[in-house]
Amino acid sequence: MAAVALATIPLAATTAHGRTTTPAGADSATTGAKSTPVSGAKWRDFLPLGVWEAEVETPGGTHTLSLSFDHRGKACLKGGGGATGTGHWYPTGWKTFSYRITERFPSPDGTPQGHAEISDDATQNGGTYHAKGTSKIFDAAGNHVATFEGEADFVRVSTTDPGRICRN
Repeated sequence: MAAVALATIPLAATTAHGRTTTPAGADSATTGAKSTPVSGAKWRDFLPLGVWEAEVETPGGTHTLSLSFDHRGKACLKGGGGATGTGHWYPTGWKTFSYRITERFPSPDGTPQGHAEISDDATQNGGTYHAKGTSKIFDAAGNHVATFEGEADFVRVSTTDPGRICRN
């Protein structure tokens, strides 16, 4: 699935006049595009690459949620209580993207207690983004037990090493 997501990341665009542009900060050597900044924008202004955090309220309480998005379309999550997750993200338009992540909930001894399937749509504004979506909760046996609608405002905390969330 990551290979499909990689093919959809808009690192270059062709204008109505046939001119190819590459956002400032994108690597034109890998896209094959001419390096022309788009109105002085930087990649971080319209791609969610990096590490993001938000305080989120869940049925289990309020906790910090960390998400990371890498250039290959991989998304990773680190939540409260040792919850972790992986999935993918993909652009949906100018400064908009979506992500799908499976979050796993361990017990204190590491035994799986269940998981959530998170499906969010986001609108990015530079170093922040607003996400809105649905989380479907499943028990350890895989039975669907609840569905929650939610939204949160995330702040970018790093533009480097988004993979660290996956490693921790």
